Amino acid sequence: MVKLGSKVKDEITGFSGTAIGRTEWLMGCARIGIKPNKLNKNGTTIEAEWFDEPQVVIIAAIKEKKKVKGHKPGGPQSDPLKY
Repeated sequence: MVKLGSKVKDEITGFSGTAIGRTEWLMGCARIGIKPNKLNKNGTTIEAEWFDEPQVVIIAAIKEKKKVKGHKPGGPQSDPLKY
């Protein structure tokens, strides 16, 4: 399984970039969204494309992030359970 954030490449088209999404469909088909790490010739971003997971190869796997004890994700908002 491709982990999101990994550098990947589609074997058929050569399209490469960062895995930004994964969808799983009712009949078992899984697709990976790949966002290129480069810009067009005119300096604009290139849209992400979706490929079947079996044809996507991992170029560089993302490293596991260490969990920090006591750290809660999220912004500086108040905890709704305290009210």
